[in-house]
Amino acid sequence: MSKAILLLSLVVPIFGWSKESLDVEFSGILVNKTCQLAADSINKRVKIENIRLKSINDNIPSDITPFFITIEKCSQADLNKMIKITWKSPKQVTVEGGNYLGTDGSSGVLLGVVDKQGAFVTWDKSIEVTPVTVTDGSQQLEFGVFVRKNPLNEAKKGVFSSSATFSLEYE
Repeated sequence: MSKAILLLSLVVPIFGWSKESLDVEFSGILVNKTCQLAADSINKRVKIENIRLKSINDNIPSDITPFFITIEKCSQADLNKMIKITWKSPKQVTVEGGNYLGTDGSSGVLLGVVDKQGAFVTWDKSIEVTPVTVTDGSQQLEFGVFVRKNPLNEAKKGVFSSSATFSLEYE
């Protein structure tokens, strides 16, 4: 008997709603999940080694030291979106048609930041790098940095440092 009552209580409401309109409620969650920077790309430090003072003062730039900005945890919605990067630094110096970073320290050298093709990065402007190609795993954006003499003075033996910031967008 209890089974029949239970069945009846499930069927009756359906017949009761069939003569009237039925409300349907939809809900969801809107997420703003984009790719994330990998931990090793946050506060990145690039060490430039094997720089010869004589070569720098003879106007021979150092070799390019590659570095990578790694993105990860991209969603399926990010796939094929264009990654854009904007580089910024208050230490920009334009010398002989190139945009360099001035340095702190006693050496007086300049730093050139380049993309993977060896072209100077564009400062203070969003530039397209590459589309998002990976959703599982990580994707690396390749850049490089080199040292050169400041044409206004001789390079000196000593330490140097500089900094820049970047922001990423996906379109």
